[in-house]
Amino acid sequence: MIYGNFLTTNMKPLFCYFIVCFSLSFFSSKTFSQDFEDPITSGFQKMQERPPMEKLYLHLDKTTYSSGSTIWFKGYLVTATGHAPFAWSRFIYVELFDQSEKLVTRQKIKQLDGIFSGHIKLETALQEGEYTIRAYTTWMLNNGADFLFQKVIRIVNFQPSDVVSEIDYETGEDGKTTASVWFVDRFGNAVEGASVVCKVNLDENQVETFKRKTGADGKIQFDFVRENKGLNNQFVEVAFENSSAVHANKFFIPSSDGEDFDLQFFPEGGVFLAGKETHVAFKAIAQDGYSTEVSGYILQNGTDTVSFLTSEHRGMGAFTMKPLVGVEYAAFATNSKGQTKRFDLPPVVSEGAALSVKWLGDFLQVQIRARGENLPKPFYIVAHSCEVLLFTQLVEQLHYNIPTEILPEGMIHLVLVDGNQNPVSSRLVFVKKQPAARVSVQADQPNYRRREEVTLSINLQQTDTLLRTGDFSLSVTDDLVVETDSLADHIYSNLLLTSDLKGHIEDPAFYFLNDDDRTNYYLDLLMLTQGWQRFDIGDVINNQLEKPRHFLEVGQTISGTYEATILGKREGVPITALAVEPLISVSAEADESGRFLFNELDFPDSTVFTIQSQKYTKIRQEPAGFIEIDQDSFPSFSNLNQPSARASSASERLLRNAQQRMFFEGGGRTILLDEFVVTGADQRTKDMMEYGISSTVIDAKALAEQFPVEQMADFIVKTLPGVRYTNDQIFMRGGSTPAEIYLDEMNADLSFLSTIGSSEIEKIVVLNGANAAFYSQGGGGMGGVILINTKAGGSFERKLAGVIQYMPLGYQKPAEFYVPKYEVDSIRTSNEPDMRSTVYWNPKVNIDESGTTTVKFYTADPNTSYSYILEGITNRGEICRYKGKLSRTAE
Repeated sequence: MIYGNFLTTNMKPLFCYFIVCFSLSFFSSKTFSQDFEDPITSGFQKMQERPPMEKLYLHLDKTTYSSGSTIWFKGYLVTATGHAPFAWSRFIYVELFDQSEKLVTRQKIKQLDGIFSGHIKLETALQEGEYTIRAYTTWMLNNGADFLFQKVIRIVNFQPSDVVSEIDYETGEDGKTTASVWFVDRFGNAVEGASVVCKVNLDENQVETFKRKTGADGKIQFDFVRENKGLNNQFVEVAFENSSAVHANKFFIPSSDGEDFDLQFFPEGGVFLAGKETHVAFKAIAQDGYSTEVSGYILQNGTDTVSFLTSEHRGMGAFTMKPLVGVEYAAFATNSKGQTKRFDLPPVVSEGAALSVKWLGDFLQVQIRARGENLPKPFYIVAHSCEVLLFTQLVEQLHYNIPTEILPEGMIHLVLVDGNQNPVSSRLVFVKKQPAARVSVQADQPNYRRREEVTLSINLQQTDTLLRTGDFSLSVTDDLVVETDSLADHIYSNLLLTSDLKGHIEDPAFYFLNDDDRTNYYLDLLMLTQGWQRFDIGDVINNQLEKPRHFLEVGQTISGTYEATILGKREGVPITALAVEPLISVSAEADESGRFLFNELDFPDSTVFTIQSQKYTKIRQEPAGFIEIDQDSFPSFSNLNQPSARASSASERLLRNAQQRMFFEGGGRTILLDEFVVTGADQRTKDMMEYGISSTVIDAKALAEQFPVEQMADFIVKTLPGVRYTNDQIFMRGGSTPAEIYLDEMNADLSFLSTIGSSEIEKIVVLNGANAAFYSQGGGGMGGVILINTKAGGSFERKLAGVIQYMPLGYQKPAEFYVPKYEVDSIRTSNEPDMRSTVYWNPKVNIDESGTTTVKFYTADPNTSYSYILEGITNRGEICRYKGKLSRTAE
C-alpha cells in the first residue's frame, strides 16, 4: 500500500493530542463501524479525563558510596506519554532498601522551584552490600510496582574493626552447601576459641541457627541446603557470643550461576497459529537471573528437526517456522556450560489471528495472519502510546504501511481487536527518532591543576525554531574511585524503555549507543520477549477501567476518625491540630461518620502534631472521645526479580582506591585505638541515679528475653514484679490505691496498653514512694507509678482520651552539596586534604531561552581524570544527556 492511500483512506480522526513535546494528527476513513469506534474512543477519552500517568527518573551523583557518605539525587517527574515536565504530583518518595528487603530510610521530597532534589545521609555503621533505591509518586502506584523507578547501588564500609570476618561457600554433589567463616583480628591473627552464633536466612520459613567455636585457625564451618539458588536475598549472619570482643557480620549468599537455565518462547503476536509462518522469539535465563547464551534445535513429535535456534544477544534470538495442527513441538537447547535441556513450545492454535510487523525504511509494516472460517469479524488494529490513542484501523487487507513520522518516539503498543471487542493479539514496537534538541558541554581548558577553577559552558542545540528551556542536573566524579557504566540505565533509556517494561532489563543503555540495523534488531527482540501492561486494553475498550486506588498528592493532609464516648455525638465535634515547630494551627469538624480532614498543610519531616477533640460543658472546654489517625501506607518491596550486580575487575580496582579516601569522606577520620578500660557507672547504677534506689527498670533486651513471643503491654504490666492485678486495675504489692500508668509521658489505661506490642517498648520503670510522687502528673503517686517508654523513630500516634500526638512523614528539608571555594590563597594552600569522590553536584542547572548557561567549581587534590554527566529534559519533553571527561594533571 502506498503512503498517500494510507493517509487519505484508511485512518479515522479520533482526536488530536497535543502535549508540549509533540503533536499527532489522525486521518479519516468512511469504513469504520460506529459500534466499535465509540467504545475505543470513549475508553481512551475517559482515561485522559484523569490526571496523566507519570514516570519518575532519579539522577544520582554516582552509584557506589561509602558508609557515612551522602547520596545526592534529583528526580525528573514527567508525563508517561510525551515526557512533558508538567506532571501533577507535588511530592515524590525515595526509599533505600538493603539486600534482605529491609527498609533503611524513606524520604519525602517536595517540589521546590519546580524541581525535586534531595539526599540520603548514610549511617557510618551501615552494612556493606547491594542496596536498592526506589522512587515513586502515590499516583504511580495505580499502575503497579513494576513501573516504579528502581536502581541498585553499592555501599562499602571501610571502617576499621577489632575483628574482621570473611566467608566462603562450597556446594557438594549431595546439594549441601558448606559455609566456612574465618575470623582474624586487626593484626591478621586468627581469633581462637570464640563462641559464634550463626543464622542462615533462606526465606521467611527457612531460618537455621548454629553455634560454633572457632579453632586455632579462627575458622568455623556449617552446612545448609538451598532449595532456590536463584534468590539474591538469602544471607548468613554471624555474631560473637559471650566474648570480650564484639563482632557481628552479615553475608549475602550469591545467587548461583550454576548449570541450570530456563528458556521461554514468544510467538510474534502471542499466537502460535497453525499453517502460518510464525516468527518465534526466545529468551534464555541462567540460574543467577542473568541471560545465558544457548543453541539448539526444534523437534516435532520428538523425531523430525524442523528448525534451529541460536541466541544472538543477551540470551535472546528468534527463528521462523510454520506449525501444524495436532503436532507437539519441543526445543532441545544447550547453554554455555554444556547443559542440555528440553523445553516445550507453546501449543499450536488451529484458529485465530495474530499481528506481525516489519520495518521498511521509514514505514512500519503491520501484517495480519488469520486462520478460520468462524472468526468474529471485522478486525481492527488499535495503536496507543500509554494512555494516548494514536489510531484505529479497520482491517480490510493483509498489511498496512504506517509512516513512522506520525508516531511518537518510544514504545508503541499495537493490538488486534476482533468484532466482539476482545483483544486477540498484540505487538510492542519501539520507534526511534532523531532528537529535535541536544545538549553539549565545553570545558574552558583541556587540563586542570590542583584546586583550580573549572568553567563548563552548556549549550542547548535544536533543529527547529521553537523556543526551548531546559532543566538539568550535573554530576562530576573522580574516575579513580567512581565507575561509570556506559551500558547502565540512564535518563534516556529509563524514560523511553525500562520505565515501560516489566522485569529486569540487562544493559538497557546498550540499545541507544548506536542507531544501526543490528542494534535496532536486538531492540526489537527485546520488544518481542519483554512484557508490558500498564493497563488492560480490553478494560479500556469495554469501559471497565479500574478506579484509581491511590490519590494524586498535590498537598499534605492529615485525616482520621473521631470515636465518640457513650451517648456522645460525632457530627460537628471540633478537632484541632497544633504543631510548635513549625507553628501550625488548624481546625476541622467531624462529619456524621466521625471522619475529619486537615488539608492544605505544609510541614517538614519530624513535625509533631498534637491533635485534640473537644467537648463543651457549661464550665469549660475539655478533651473528649477518641481519635484514630489514618496512617501512611507504602507499597511492599521485593527484589526477587532483580539479579545481584556482577562485580567487574574494574569495580574491585576502584574499591581499593576508594579505601584510601575513607578517612576524608563519610564521617571523617577514624582511628582504631588499643583496648582500654573505662571506669564508670553501669546501666543499673545509671537507672538508680535517674529513678531512685527503689525503682525497677526493665529495658528492651530484658523484655525480649522474658517475652520472646510478642505480647501486649497490658499483659506485661500485669506480670511485673511487685505488681498485682485486681478488678481491672493495677496495684503495687501491699497498696490500696491504683497505680498511675504513663505511656510516653501521657496518662494511659490498660485498655489502651492492649494496643501496644512488646517489640515497641524501649523501657518500663516501676516507681514507689517519693520517686513515684516526682513522676506523677497530678495523682500524687500514692499508689505508685509505672512509666512505659516506646522506641523512637516512628509515628507515635497514641489513642488517649481526646488527645493524641502524631508525627507523620513530612518532606525533607533542603540541603546543599558543599562545594569548596579556593579564591583565597590561604584556603587554596591549606594542608587540609580535599579528597572528594563526587567533585561537583548541581541539581539546578537551568537553561533559559538563550540556550546557554555556565557552571563553575574547583578541582580536588588527587591527580586523576573526572567524568561528568549532564542529564535533563526540555520544556517540550525532549530528553537530553551528555557525558564527558576532564583531566586533573600533576602540578
